[in-house]
Amino acid sequence: MTIIIKKDRIEFDDFILSETPQGLSLNAQITASALQDTYQGTVAGFVSGGAVTPTTKFCIIERFPFTSDSTAINVGNLSQAREDHASQSSATHGYSSGGFCPVRATIDRFPFSSCGVATSVGSLTIARYVMQGQSSYTHGYTAGGYTLPGCVNRIDKFPFANDIDASIVGGLCFNNYGPAGNSSCSHGYSSGGYRVGLSVQSFMEKFSFTTDGSASSVGNLNTARYVSDGNSSNFCGFVSGGEAPAGGVCSIERFPFASDSTVSCIGNLCRAGGNLAVSDSIDNAYLISGCLIERFPFSSPACMYSVASLTCCRYRPGGNQD
Repeated sequence: MTIIIKKDRIEFDDFILSETPQGLSLNAQITASALQDTYQGTVAGFVSGGAVTPTTKFCIIERFPFTSDSTAINVGNLSQAREDHASQSSATHGYSSGGFCPVRATIDRFPFSSCGVATSVGSLTIARYVMQGQSSYTHGYTAGGYTLPGCVNRIDKFPFANDIDASIVGGLCFNNYGPAGNSSCSHGYSSGGYRVGLSVQSFMEKFSFTTDGSASSVGNLNTARYVSDGNSSNFCGFVSGGEAPAGGVCSIERFPFASDSTVSCIGNLCRAGGNLAVSDSIDNAYLISGCLIERFPFSSPACMYSVASLTCCRYRPGGNQD
């Protein structure tokens, strides 16, 4: 018997166990309560937007497979060129929110199955950039970020099922830009960042996906940093790279979703620095910047591998996963 496991269904013999808005369905005859999907992808990673110079921004969307180490291919475009935007992923679509070129509030959506030109489906409550997004099964979130004339603490939320503007559902503990973003099945996380006029931060916060409200403090990174990168496995969040007062950071830190506990340093990136795009498969974290696509296994983050390249070098892009 061949068993095929996909993000939204399991196929075996003549049976298909699939997910519907009402719950699980076995050949549309047996139903069960709704299943919480995971954040990770099983098919491919996507890289969108970015910049090659301070004045040249991209709208290109590229796709690379998780199942083989091969060069990314150009599969579409965002509706607007941008960099430093937040990215969110549903089971079927990738989202790009906000960004710079100039400061944007637009929320773009593109289908994983066919890509093409992304569609503008709404707006954030305020235009901003230098933030990472979080994703639940049903909604996308954008927390913190920088806008003129300063940074914000608001948490915006928008539904994947409808084309409507985002709404404010809470706030971070402080006005903050450049935090790393992580997603568990139940919570969004924001770690580190920069408070204008104050300092680079090490604090970690989380907010609930099931109940709208503000974030709460849950611990601290070992190294204060901003514009760092957040990857998420089923059980842990990872914060990699970034910038600090002394220069670029290369350490990879890990924290468990099951308990609010102090993080541990478990490896290093090949290069110090931040502003990378991130994508997550079930087994690996992917980090993308310049022309390189690199990955480390969630099971052994000390091992970093260069696995492929983009068709077009760019910096400060966004990342999604299918």
